[in-house]
Amino acid sequence: MNNRNSKDEQVCSPGPVSQLTPKELADWHSGSRAATKRYCYWFRNIESPQINDELQAIFIHIPKTGGTSIRKVLSAAMGQNHRRYPRFQKHAPARLLRSVVGDSRYNRYTSFCVVRNPWDLMVSSYHWWIQLAGRHKKLELWAEHFRGLGSFDAWIRDPKVLEMVNEFRAGDLSDWTDDNAGTCIVHRILRFENLGKDWVALCDEEGWALPQLPVTNASKRSDFRGYYTPETAQWVATKFQTTIDRYGYDFDTP
Repeated sequence: MNNRNSKDEQVCSPGPVSQLTPKELADWHSGSRAATKRYCYWFRNIESPQINDELQAIFIHIPKTGGTSIRKVLSAAMGQNHRRYPRFQKHAPARLLRSVVGDSRYNRYTSFCVVRNPWDLMVSSYHWWIQLAGRHKKLELWAEHFRGLGSFDAWIRDPKVLEMVNEFRAGDLSDWTDDNAGTCIVHRILRFENLGKDWVALCDEEGWALPQLPVTNASKRSDFRGYYTPETAQWVATKFQTTIDRYGYDFDTP
């Protein structure tokens, strides 16, 4: 067991700059099915919209990819016979959610997530820190620090920033989608850039009678390309190389 966090809530909800990457968190949580059950006693189990038994859907919520809207729709669609599962953090990676529901159910259900152009995602993350993060008490100090930097260029050059995806220590979006061997275990990948249409297509194909997605947590900003210098654009390209190669993202496509 990782002893860096002593309280249940601290392990399930890592701090502002998480001491555990998504993969490390999944490893800790999924050491064994029995350990998961012992750790999350039945009376602490929760009903989460990210595991919807009526729809047979599992949603992996990567930060800054429109996930709040999806969670809101899935929450409204939860039925009366919804199962209770061991507690997990809402941005938990696919490997952890697979350990929570078990391999058999995970393979039967449709798991899905949303990916986003990494350069756009990092600009969105910057504005989230500046405009919204301070509303969360545990993030107040980091939000104040980042606001004090004064610009995106100063923020992206902060040593901590390229270690993170939003408030989580992570290298790439694949930290949320892949297993230990580096294989994506999420069944359906939606794109933020085409989220409205991708969402409708997913619902139609799966037979889910769900509404269109609302707009939530939107930050105000201009085209992401204007924020970067050639140097900082390359930093993001290096950090998110797997995502860029896997989904064909590039800097020149807004």
